[in-house]
Amino acid sequence: MKSVFPQGNRNGYQPNFSRYAIISLSAMLCVTILFTLTSYTKKYNDPSESWRDKITSYYNPPTTGNMACGDAPTVSIDGDVIAGAATTVCPSSYLAEASDIPAGANHYFILTDNLGIVTDVYNGTSVNIPIGCNETHNFFSYYSTIITPTVGDDIFVLISCSADPCCSFKDLLITGQDNTMPVFTGIPAVLNLDCISDLPNFLPATWTDDCTPYDVGRIQVLSQNPPAGTIDNECDSYFLQRTWEVTDDCGNVGTFTQDINITGFQSLTEDDLINIDALDDILDNNNNNVWTCEDYQDAVANGDFDFSFLYTVGDGACAYGNDV
Repeated sequence: MKSVFPQGNRNGYQPNFSRYAIISLSAMLCVTILFTLTSYTKKYNDPSESWRDKITSYYNPPTTGNMACGDAPTVSIDGDVIAGAATTVCPSSYLAEASDIPAGANHYFILTDNLGIVTDVYNGTSVNIPIGCNETHNFFSYYSTIITPTVGDDIFVLISCSADPCCSFKDLLITGQDNTMPVFTGIPAVLNLDCISDLPNFLPATWTDDCTPYDVGRIQVLSQNPPAGTIDNECDSYFLQRTWEVTDDCGNVGTFTQDINITGFQSLTEDDLINIDALDDILDNNNNNVWTCEDYQDAVANGDFDFSFLYTVGDGACAYGNDV
């Protein structure tokens, strides 16, 4: 019977199946390489994936150090041993310290960007690292016997410790944060005065803050209501408010308001005028005799003399009183 699949084509050409197999295998290999590169690029550059996720999902490095050499370093920030993965510090700078470094290993503090590229390297086990308000550091405490990290290195390669017999690390997220307002000190909340001329000078006040050191030269906003210079009669009664305001290094605004009560001039009541002791001080006859109320009445009734005095209450320019 004649085969329906001839051994050659009409021109006598014999197909070379081995050549087709090689071409197909090469194409599959290219696709595989392209897929691998695409997958790697996604893992490494996907903005939705954090640097911490990349460490786990791509390199899967050791988390407790190379046990043939030692465990991960012990890290202290501003004197406190950090057990977790995240901590906050006051902006400006923080003191990073590392201990439990094996003999013969060199230690480094490393900062990276969000793609794991090294941006800063600090050699040693104790260093002050600057940090700004709301700034976050991808921070690594890292030791090695043969690797010297440099700016531009890939942190994922460094901490894989694949070529180092003594290598380990501890990673942290450190954020500079201050959300507390400055607090003014030494100002009374309420001030009671006899008259406006008794007002103390309106000057900047002292304050404290969790992270920003007190600076006498820092600008303070001072306001008074009613404003100075708008009060016509200095001996009238008034209610005033003074407000101090200062802003710390992270933009937190602290304010303090003081209430001021001005008593001003007030007429005396009848009860205020009945003051025999005050009359005694003025009308003493120099013989240290104390006059009684009847003595005064008899003297006035007999027309022996006339007298007057100013009875006052309060001190200063706005002391108030009546002629008697």
